[in-house]
Amino acid sequence: MQLGGMGALVDKLRSAVRDIETELSTLDEEAARLRSSWTGEASAAYDRAHAEWTASLSALNAALDRSASAAENAVNRHLAARAEVAALWK
Repeated sequence: MQLGGMGALVDKLRSAVRDIETELSTLDEEAARLRSSWTGEASAAYDRAHAEWTASLSALNAALDRSASAAENAVNRHLAARAEVAALWK
């Protein structure tokens, strides 16, 4: 197991989670500013699209977060196992 590669993967996944959260927040702020001028079907269409993309991106973000946690856990378990094996040979 290449721990440096796993650590880099965890860092990239965590960074992606933060970036998605930032982009969603920025999008929501901009849309809220513009939305006040929308009426009727335009407003309803935006609400539907917003709900869909927010749910999809939230699910993606949650999956990335779980992946980062799983990778981090794998690294920690590997390090613990290596330490136990090393202790057996002392």
